[in-house]
Amino acid sequence: LFALFLTLSFAVFLFNTIFITVDPGEKGVLWKRFDNGTESRVYDEGLHLISPFNVMYKYDTRIQQRETEFSALSSGGLIIEIKALVRFSSIRDQVYLLHQKVGPDYIERVVIPETQATLRRVIGTKVLGAIYFTQESLVQKSLLSVASELRRNYIQLDDLLIKEIRLPTLVAEAIETKLLEKPPQIGIKALKGGGR
Repeated sequence: LFALFLTLSFAVFLFNTIFITVDPGEKGVLWKRFDNGTESRVYDEGLHLISPFNVMYKYDTRIQQRETEFSALSSGGLIIEIKALVRFSSIRDQVYLLHQKVGPDYIERVVIPETQATLRRVIGTKVLGAIYFTQESLVQKSLLSVASELRRNYIQLDDLLIKEIRLPTLVAEAIETKLLEKPPQIGIKALKGGGR
C-alpha cells in the first residue's frame, strides 16, 4: 500500500513535466537532455507525452506587438526621441531554429534591439527637416532592413510604425513657426507693377 501511494505521489509530482499541453497559437520545441539537445521538429497544438528528463519550450506564433522608446542622433548631431511600434511573429516551421539560435527571450534580444538599431542608422543619415517631413519614406526604408535582419533570426516582421518623433524643443518651435508664416506678397506686387 505504501509503495502504491509513493508511486502515485511520484506520478502526480511529475505530471506537469510528462504531460505537456501546447495551447492554441503556440508551437512546441523539445529539448532532450540525453539525446543531442534541441529536436529538429515542431510540436503542434494539443497534448504531448514526453520524458521527465526532457523539456518542452512553447513559443507564441501569433502576431505580437511591442512598443519601444529610445533616442537617436540626426546627421547634425541633435538628439531625437522616437516612439515606435513593431509587429512581428515567429516563423512557425522554424521555431526550433529560433530556439537554438536565440532562445525564448528573442523579443528582448533581437526584435527590439534590431528595430532600434535600424531606425538609429536611418535617422543618422537624415537632416532634421527630412526627418520631420518624410516620415513615410523613413519608415519604408527601415522596414526593409528590419525585416531582413529579423528573418535571418527566424522572425517575421508584420509592420513597423513610428508613433511619435520628438525633436529638440527649439528646433520643433522653429519648424512650426515656419509652417505658420504667411506666404510672401512679392508675386502680387510684381503683377500689379507689370500692369502699368
